[in-house]
Amino acid sequence: MNRWLFLPGALVLGLLVGTPSTASAATVTSEFAFVNGLLQAQGVDCDRTVYYVCGIGTFDGRAAVSRVEYPTDQRLLLDQGCALYDTVEVVTLVDGSGELVIAHDDALLCGPNPNWLLHASPSSFGNPFRVTSDWTVVDGSGAYEDTSGTGTWSVRWAGGAGSGGHVGVLTD
Repeated sequence: MNRWLFLPGALVLGLLVGTPSTASAATVTSEFAFVNGLLQAQGVDCDRTVYYVCGIGTFDGRAAVSRVEYPTDQRLLLDQGCALYDTVEVVTLVDGSGELVIAHDDALLCGPNPNWLLHASPSSFGNPFRVTSDWTVVDGSGAYEDTSGTGTWSVRWAGGAGSGGHVGVLTD
Protein backbone atom coordinates (compact mmCIF):
# COMPACT_ATOMS: atom_id res chain seq x y z
CA MET A 1 0.00 0.00 0.00
CA ASN A 2 2.85 2.38 0.67
CA ARG A 3 4.02 1.94 -2.91
CA TRP A 4 0.70 3.18 -4.26
CA LEU A 5 0.90 6.32 -2.19
CA PHE A 6 4.51 6.91 -3.14
CA LEU A 7 3.93 6.77 -6.93
CA PRO A 8 1.27 9.55 -7.09
CA GLY A 9 3.31 11.65 -4.64
CA ALA A 10 6.41 11.36 -6.86
CA LEU A 11 4.34 12.23 -9.93
CA VAL A 12 2.90 15.36 -8.29
CA LEU A 13 6.35 16.40 -7.03
CA GLY A 14 7.77 15.95 -10.56
CA LEU A 15 5.04 18.16 -12.02
CA LEU A 16 5.61 20.85 -9.40
CA VAL A 17 9.37 20.89 -9.79
CA GLY A 18 9.20 20.66 -13.56
CA THR A 19 11.78 19.52 -16.01
CA PRO A 20 14.66 21.71 -17.06
CA SER A 21 14.07 23.46 -20.36
CA THR A 22 16.42 22.62 -23.16
CA ALA A 23 17.86 25.09 -25.61
CA SER A 24 16.69 24.75 -29.16
CA ALA A 25 19.20 24.79 -32.00
CA ALA A 26 18.32 25.58 -35.59
CA THR A 27 20.30 25.81 -38.81
CA VAL A 28 20.50 29.34 -40.15
CA THR A 29 21.39 30.50 -43.66
CA SER A 30 21.53 33.90 -45.28
CA GLU A 31 21.87 35.49 -48.68
CA PHE A 32 23.06 39.08 -49.07
CA ALA A 33 23.83 41.34 -52.03
CA PHE A 34 26.36 44.08 -51.34
CA VAL A 35 25.39 46.62 -54.00
CA ASN A 36 25.01 50.34 -53.21
CA GLY A 37 22.12 50.76 -55.64
CA LEU A 38 20.09 48.10 -53.86
CA LEU A 39 20.70 49.75 -50.50
CA GLN A 40 19.59 53.14 -51.76
CA ALA A 41 16.48 51.67 -53.41
CA GLN A 42 15.47 50.09 -50.08
CA GLY A 43 16.26 53.24 -48.07
CA VAL A 44 18.97 51.46 -46.08
CA ASP A 45 21.47 53.73 -44.33
CA CYS A 46 25.13 52.69 -44.52
CA ASP A 47 27.33 55.05 -42.51
CA ARG A 48 30.67 54.78 -44.38
CA THR A 49 32.58 56.16 -41.38
CA VAL A 50 31.64 53.02 -39.44
CA TYR A 51 30.85 50.32 -42.01
CA TYR A 52 33.12 48.98 -44.71
CA VAL A 53 30.27 47.38 -46.66
CA CYS A 54 26.52 47.01 -46.24
CA GLY A 55 24.19 44.53 -47.89
CA ILE A 56 20.53 43.64 -48.15
CA GLY A 57 18.98 40.20 -48.37
CA THR A 58 17.69 37.52 -46.03
CA PHE A 59 18.92 36.08 -42.73
CA ASP A 60 17.18 33.12 -41.12
CA GLY A 61 14.52 33.37 -43.87
CA ARG A 62 13.66 36.98 -43.04
CA ALA A 63 14.46 40.27 -44.81
CA ALA A 64 17.61 41.72 -43.27
CA VAL A 65 20.44 44.23 -43.62
CA SER A 66 24.11 43.30 -43.09
CA ARG A 67 26.57 45.99 -42.01
CA VAL A 68 30.24 44.96 -41.81
CA GLU A 69 32.48 47.25 -39.80
CA TYR A 70 35.93 48.30 -40.94
CA PRO A 71 38.48 45.53 -40.37
CA THR A 72 40.61 45.66 -37.24
CA ASP A 73 44.11 44.28 -36.84
CA GLN A 74 44.60 43.64 -40.57
CA ARG A 75 47.55 41.41 -41.39
CA LEU A 76 48.71 40.99 -44.97
CA LEU A 77 49.92 37.65 -46.24
CA LEU A 78 51.49 38.79 -49.50
CA ASP A 79 52.97 35.42 -50.42
CA GLN A 80 49.41 34.09 -50.77
CA GLY A 81 47.82 37.30 -52.09
CA CYS A 82 45.49 37.31 -49.09
CA ALA A 83 44.71 39.58 -46.15
CA LEU A 84 43.76 38.16 -42.79
CA TYR A 85 41.68 40.38 -40.50
CA ASP A 86 39.05 40.52 -37.74
CA THR A 87 35.78 42.41 -38.08
CA VAL A 88 32.28 42.71 -36.65
CA GLU A 89 29.04 42.39 -38.59
CA VAL A 90 25.65 43.70 -37.47
CA VAL A 91 22.66 41.86 -38.97
CA THR A 92 19.38 43.75 -38.51
CA LEU A 93 15.97 42.36 -39.46
CA VAL A 94 14.23 44.88 -41.73
CA ASP A 95 10.99 44.74 -39.72
CA GLY A 96 12.95 45.89 -36.64
CA SER A 97 12.17 42.75 -34.63
CA GLY A 98 15.74 41.66 -33.97
CA GLU A 99 19.45 42.21 -34.40
CA LEU A 100 22.58 40.07 -34.12
CA VAL A 101 26.16 41.18 -33.62
CA ILE A 102 28.54 38.67 -35.18
CA ALA A 103 32.32 38.50 -34.79
CA HIS A 104 34.39 37.37 -37.77
CA ASP A 105 37.80 36.31 -36.44
CA ASP A 106 40.55 35.63 -38.95
CA ALA A 107 38.47 36.48 -42.01
CA LEU A 108 40.52 35.54 -45.07
CA LEU A 109 40.29 37.93 -48.02
CA CYS A 110 41.95 36.56 -51.18
CA GLY A 111 42.32 38.04 -54.65
CA PRO A 112 43.01 36.57 -58.07
CA ASN A 113 46.82 36.56 -57.77
CA PRO A 114 49.56 37.01 -55.16
CA ASN A 115 50.27 40.65 -56.12
CA TRP A 116 46.78 42.12 -56.25
CA LEU A 117 46.96 43.59 -52.72
CA LEU A 118 50.08 45.61 -53.54
CA HIS A 119 48.02 48.13 -55.50
CA ALA A 120 44.67 47.88 -53.69
CA SER A 121 43.21 50.78 -51.74
CA PRO A 122 40.70 50.68 -48.88
CA SER A 123 37.96 52.13 -51.08
CA SER A 124 38.72 50.28 -54.33
CA PHE A 125 36.96 47.06 -55.18
CA GLY A 126 38.32 46.85 -58.74
CA ASN A 127 39.72 43.31 -58.65
CA PRO A 128 37.58 40.28 -57.88
CA PHE A 129 38.17 38.71 -54.49
CA ARG A 130 36.53 36.42 -51.98
CA VAL A 131 36.17 36.53 -48.20
CA THR A 132 35.65 33.50 -45.98
CA SER A 133 35.49 33.28 -42.20
CA ASP A 134 34.11 31.51 -39.20
CA TRP A 135 31.66 33.60 -37.19
CA THR A 136 30.36 33.69 -33.64
CA VAL A 137 27.34 35.52 -32.23
CA VAL A 138 28.51 38.02 -29.58
CA ASP A 139 25.22 39.82 -28.88
CA GLY A 140 21.57 39.78 -29.85
CA SER A 141 18.38 41.74 -29.24
CA GLY A 142 14.67 41.34 -29.94
CA ALA A 143 14.00 38.04 -31.70
CA TYR A 144 17.67 37.14 -31.11
CA GLU A 145 17.83 38.01 -27.38
CA ASP A 146 19.96 35.40 -25.54
CA THR A 147 20.87 33.72 -28.84
CA SER A 148 24.25 32.11 -29.38
CA GLY A 149 25.63 30.59 -32.52
CA THR A 150 28.51 29.83 -34.85
CA GLY A 151 29.02 29.16 -38.51
CA THR A 152 30.83 30.10 -41.70
CA TRP A 153 30.57 33.15 -43.95
CA SER A 154 31.53 33.39 -47.60
CA VAL A 155 31.27 36.37 -49.98
CA ARG A 156 32.50 36.88 -53.55
CA TRP A 157 33.22 40.36 -54.94
CA ALA A 158 33.70 41.76 -58.44
CA GLY A 159 34.01 45.49 -58.95
CA GLY A 160 31.79 47.29 -56.44
CA ALA A 161 29.34 44.42 -55.97
CA GLY A 162 29.39 41.30 -53.88
CA SER A 163 27.12 38.47 -52.80
CA GLY A 164 27.24 35.63 -50.34
CA GLY A 165 26.03 34.61 -46.95
CA HIS A 166 26.12 32.65 -43.73
CA VAL A 167 25.60 28.99 -42.83
CA GLY A 168 25.52 28.00 -39.20
CA VAL A 169 23.57 27.08 -36.11
CA LEU A 170 21.72 29.44 -33.76
CA THR A 171 20.75 28.33 -30.26
CA ASP A 172 18.28 30.12 -28.02
